[in-house]
Amino acid sequence: SRRSFETVSEDDYQYETDKQAMAIGMAQWETTLFAVGIALGKANASYWVVRKAAAGDKQSWTTIDTYQRTTDASAGANAIVINKSGVIFVAGFENESGGIGHWVVRKSDDTGKTWTKTDDYQLKTGKSASAAAMILDQNGYIYTAGKASNDSSSFGTVRKSIDGGITWEDVDSYQLLSGKDAGFNDLKFDSLGNLIVSGWAKDTKGNSHMIVRKSVDFGKTWDTWDDYVLVAEKNAQ
Repeated sequence: SRRSFETVSEDDYQYETDKQAMAIGMAQWETTLFAVGIALGKANASYWVVRKAAAGDKQSWTTIDTYQRTTDASAGANAIVINKSGVIFVAGFENESGGIGHWVVRKSDDTGKTWTKTDDYQLKTGKSASAAAMILDQNGYIYTAGKASNDSSSFGTVRKSIDGGITWEDVDSYQLLSGKDAGFNDLKFDSLGNLIVSGWAKDTKGNSHMIVRKSVDFGKTWDTWDDYVLVAEKNAQ
């Protein structure tokens, strides 16, 4: 059957006219919508952007965070969650002036008026890392997922905070084969309460596999639930 759709809140945004911008994640707190993403500035370095609007009011969109680690070094916001108290957490990346990325979580206790950084992470100092996804569990614990590199390769990584973002720990650092790149793209809880992370990992020939991993104990232990390629020795991601 045909279903109808209603536009509840429109936004058409660029940080700089004729420069690309992209919304990547959304969340809602009470009657307020929040969107996060990336927008290019004058020097073609991207900004971490957070915008908000009253649900149903397309004229009310306002920018509440535009952020770079240093001027003209790219940053981007990839995921957003809001806890039961209305505290906002946004995850993504920020680059140093030389282009090395940091995995970053920023937090606002006042619906976006002010922001503080609660996680600034690299697996190894001077090697890039980036958060791609974030989720809250039933206890209010926060999980972020992405990729983080050492000297030779990247790992699919999950980090967890049990104290509202004050402290963080790695709870999964994954490669299909040692020394071969991997990364995670998304986090979900299934209907049984298991934590699921999805992404990709490379094999000995450098081909990517679709990877799904599952934790039944809130990140303490993990099993690879799916390792998939459609055709042997062809990429899947």
